Amino acid sequence: MLNRAPSLVLIGLSGAGKSAVAAWLGKTLSLPVLEVGSFVRAEAKSKNRNPLEYANDTFRRGGFLHFVTQVPGAAPSFPVIIVGPRRPEEIRYLREKVAPCVVTLLEASFDVRSMRKFGRAQSAGLRHRDGIELSWGFDSTRRLADVTVDAEQDFPTVVRDVRDGWKFVDIGN
Repeated sequence: MLNRAPSLVLIGLSGAGKSAVAAWLGKTLSLPVLEVGSFVRAEAKSKNRNPLEYANDTFRRGGFLHFVTQVPGAAPSFPVIIVGPRRPEEIRYLREKVAPCVVTLLEASFDVRSMRKFGRAQSAGLRHRDGIELSWGFDSTRRLADVTVDAEQDFPTVVRDVRDGWKFVDIGN
């Protein structure tokens, strides 16, 4: 393992606040932020596909690491903040290739995530997305987190908790 500060991997279902927390930490700490979803969206757009359905098709064909393998080459330096891997295989890959890293789960209820993402509770679109992401094994991914943060708190508290967990986790990747 290299002797460097750990990278941060933020996981959570859509609307949990991963991108907002990553953007704030990246700007405040002058760290690069890489969103796995950006790789998905770019590829889907080049094939004129819906990103969620494109990712789902890719995973169904066995391409479990297809998107996340682009992260190490895209990182201009380390540590880095990585946002949004959903599959357990992706977490294991990042722990090997971007070590050391701290995996932090942002946990928020469906209603809170729906309000953030769509401005209303009980969004059918979010329920559909959750179903697909859960079919990818997100419950197993969730269990791989080193730190879990209650993302229903106010934003400054969530950021503080993520940063504190990142600083104080014993890195045994």
